[in-house]
Formats: sequence, structure tokens, C-alpha cells
Amino acid sequence: MTRHLTPPALPVEEYLADLLAAAVPDRVLRRCAAVVADTVAVARLASQATGLAGVLDGSAGGPASTVVEAYPGAAPDVAAFVNATAAVWNELDEGLRGAGHPGAHVVPSAVAVAETERVSVPELLTAVALGYQLQADLGRAVNLRPEIHPHGALGAPAAALAASRLLDLDARRAAHAVSIAANLAPAGAWSSCTSGRTVRNILAGQGAQAGVRAAYLARAGITASSDSLDIAYGVVRGGGGTVRLHRGHGWAITRGYLKHWSACAYTHSALDALADLQRQFSFAAADVIRVEVQVPEVGLLVRGVHTESPLAVRFSIPVLLATLIVHGDLNDAVSRAGADPAVIKLAERVTVEHDPAMTKSWPTHMPAAVRVTLRDGSTFAARVLDPIGPENDDRYLAAVRHKIETLGTGTDIATWMDAAAVGTPGLGVAGLFAGVEMDPALRERQPPAGPTPQAGATANNVTGGNAHGRSLT
Repeated sequence: MTRHLTPPALPVEEYLADLLAAAVPDRVLRRCAAVVADTVAVARLASQATGLAGVLDGSAGGPASTVVEAYPGAAPDVAAFVNATAAVWNELDEGLRGAGHPGAHVVPSAVAVAETERVSVPELLTAVALGYQLQADLGRAVNLRPEIHPHGALGAPAAALAASRLLDLDARRAAHAVSIAANLAPAGAWSSCTSGRTVRNILAGQGAQAGVRAAYLARAGITASSDSLDIAYGVVRGGGGTVRLHRGHGWAITRGYLKHWSACAYTHSALDALADLQRQFSFAAADVIRVEVQVPEVGLLVRGVHTESPLAVRFSIPVLLATLIVHGDLNDAVSRAGADPAVIKLAERVTVEHDPAMTKSWPTHMPAAVRVTLRDGSTFAARVLDPIGPENDDRYLAAVRHKIETLGTGTDIATWMDAAAVGTPGLGVAGLFAGVEMDPALRERQPPAGPTPQAGATANNVTGGNAHGRSLT
């Protein structure tokens, strides 16, 4: 008599079975629509960026999935690669404390597969919620080495789960997809941020591509060993130990943050504090003797004067604050700040110190204090507990809408977001990153605009979290 034994479950299979069976509430789907729109908008912003043109490998083309404007269609894994790279290019992508930037990995992957497989918008949003949840839970479960950047490393398994859901894989095959992605995920250097090396952007693209490819491989019958996550995160990228995934409370995507400043999340509280001082008092760069900044210990990661490239500038509190003082603006000036003598001269008068009391409140909060001293002896000080941001789901959608308008990356995606948030029938997925052509009838059925965000509160940036005690931005 032949006995057919059921193979032992992968460590992630039970977790995924529970997650895949979960019903995603409507309010969570609304938040997912906003995260999709925000990610698409910031990716579109990068479509003309110098350097992005070489990212797409034309030889891997295929029209099924679209990429950011001015690029041809591509196979789904390549589309995910390009769009995820574009999403993180300007440091404007949303994020979650303790998990890096789930949206930048999950949204491009889910959209690419959804376009190819022609699934509905509710299915897309559900896949985004599940992938986002996995990245959040993985971020809590692992202890990345401090030298490893979480882009791609945490995002690849999350992208794989989102793609698996859209491919209708069962928990067992989804577990193989997640484990395959863990094997394929990058292990890039965190130092690429402060040194301004744009491979950091590619890490996100590589993670998204690995996730999509892993899901299709799992569907084709490719398998991974049961200890894949333990090796990938306990040995290669982490400090040892077994990875055990557990669902966090609620839905993680509802706890994510938006970015208003085109900069590393650890800089935003200091930027908000300085912007508050600029609104209250009038002072010019020539009047400033020094600027003193206090931050939690993690903020010291961005304390240096980094000018090697626009990416490096975005990871430098001194240069960013100096840019805001010299130009009265940051987002439009950051790309040239590193070569601006006035900015560099003032940045050398900005000091960043660690406040132990602030460290105790992190990662629940990301505080910062800024004191500006002028030549006439006067001083101005401001303290921020958390960067400005929307308070609830309704304000979150309003903030995303306002952000899209500010970025100028197409009102169509804001219209799509509003329609997706209320479950408008007949809404499609195709063309999100390239530019949606909405049916005029759908525009007529849009809900009224939400409450206008408070001044300076268009999109919050509570900073990325800490899977390993280092920056997740």
C-alpha cells in the first residue's frame, strides 16, 4: 500500500493562509487607493529624471504592463522594476515605521500584474493591502544588519505576495513565491544614501521585479526551501535567528505616512520646525550665524554635509535646512543645492546633535528641535514631536489629492483614486503609471473633495521605521 504524505508546511504557509483568507474592510481599501495614487504620482514625477532612461531594458519589452510616461510597455516584472525605481527616485514615496517603504514595492508590482492578468480594481487594492501587511510584519520579525538597506530586501517578499494574490495562488504556492523572492532579494549598502549613489533607487526596483518574477515562478511550479526566510534574513541580511511572521494589530497600510518634503524621512521634523520659524519670523541667510538641531539617535545618520548628488543632499539635515533658508523652498531647489555655494556655506554652520530624551520616544515619535541664532543676537526656536500629516483616512485621501495637485503629475490619478475609493463600477487598472484615460462618465460620479489640509500639512512624513535600528528611508 502506497502512502502519500503531505510535505511539511513552509514556515510562512500558515501565516499566509490566514492573511490570504482575511477580508479587507472597505475603509482599508480606500486607504489602498490613496497609496496606489500617491505611489503612481511620485513615480510619474521621476519619469524625465536624468539616469532613469537607462533603467528600462528595451530587450525585455512586451506591451502588457505600462511604465512611467515616455517609456514603452514592458513585461510585468520589468514594469515593476522601472516603476518601483521611479517611485523612490525623489524621496517622496510613502512609508511605514519599521518596514521601510512598502508602497514603492507593492504598488508597482501589483499594478503590473493586474494589467497583465486584467483583474479588477478591488482585486488590485486587496493585493496591495496584503503585500503591505507582509512587509510590515516582516519588518517586525527581522533584524537587518545596519549596513543593509531595506529597499528591495524587505520589499521583494511583499511584492511576491501581492502578485501571488492576483495570480490566485493558494497559500502553499504563495509561500513558495515569498520564499523564492527572499532568495532573489537584494542586499544593498545603506551607505549608498549618504554617498549619493543611485543604485539605492535600483534596490527598490530589483525587489519589486524579484517579487513579481517569484510569483510567476511559483505558479509554474518552482519551489523554495523551507528555511529560505531564515537564511535570507537571519544569515545573509540579518544577525541570526529564525524568522517567524505574525499578523500585527489591524491593517498596517492604515498606519503609513505620506511625504511632503523631497528628502529622507529622518529630516522632516527638523524641516517642519524650521519652516514654522520661517512663517513666524523674517530672517535671511546672511543674518544666520548658526542653526542648532537636536534629533533622536537615528537622526544622526543624516547629520553630515552630503553634496555628492541630489540623492546625497536628500540625506543631509545641514544641507536641506540651509537650502530651505537660502531659497525659501526645498523641493524645487534640492536637485541643485549640492552645487550652490551659498547653501554649502550655510550648511557648514548647521550642527546636529543627539538628544537622549528624544531617542526614548522613538519610533513612536520622530521629534526634532531647531534653534536659529542671528547676527544681532536674537534666537528663534521650535520643536516638533512628529512631522505634520493627516489625522485619519478621510484627511489622508485629501492630503494625497493635494499632493498630486502640487506635484503636477496628472489630475487623472487623483480622479482614479476617488473613483476607486468608492468602488465605482467599470473602473480599470490599465495605464495607471503611463496616464489614465478616465471615462468622462466616471468623472461625473466622483465624490466631492475632502477637507482641505491645514497649511503645511499636505502630506505627513512620520519617518521610516527600524527593522534594525537604522534608517528605513
